[in-house]
Amino acid sequence: MPWDALLIGGHSTSGKSTVAQSIGKRLGIPVSQVDDHRIGLQRVTHPGQVEGIHFFLQPEAEIFKHSMEALVERHVRIATVMSQAMEAVIAHHVWVAQPIILEGDGILPSLGMQNEMDGVAVAGRIRTVFLLSRSYGEFQAVCRTRWPGVPGPHTEEWAKLAWHYGQWMRGECERHAVPIVESQPWNTLEERVLELL
Repeated sequence: MPWDALLIGGHSTSGKSTVAQSIGKRLGIPVSQVDDHRIGLQRVTHPGQVEGIHFFLQPEAEIFKHSMEALVERHVRIATVMSQAMEAVIAHHVWVAQPIILEGDGILPSLGMQNEMDGVAVAGRIRTVFLLSRSYGEFQAVCRTRWPGVPGPHTEEWAKLAWHYGQWMRGECERHAVPIVESQPWNTLEERVLELL
């Protein structure tokens, strides 16, 4: 393949995990969730040690005292930290020529645009795609389908946050000319992603 790292970003329920696993299986390439790296980092650090990564571990009532704009900014801070961490992972896989697929909402659209990471030339060895919903109504319908049994006092707020964070991602993708694949329809999503690779 003409790449050593495939980055699949997007908001919650965009299909990135499903598509990443399917493409990984099809191509025989391991898949790593950026969330796993974040969880590991949270385990070995304490609040305040690494900026922002523990914010969403506090009680929901405390989280949603903040404005939606401030919460999106918190998401961006976490994605900034995780994207910096993923640079080392990407550089390693380019260096040893062992392809990997990284997926998660902790990937910044700008991550794959660098020419060098950790002293390793990575230009041309990374492919990036973001999966995003076209409309809030479409996004809500997917949320109801994929998580029908998880109503809670803050379910709607979590959905709004994911949507607004996705809108921020869309703006960044457009600014950096990063390919966007619309999440719907599901039955052609994988093929539409593969067409870009």
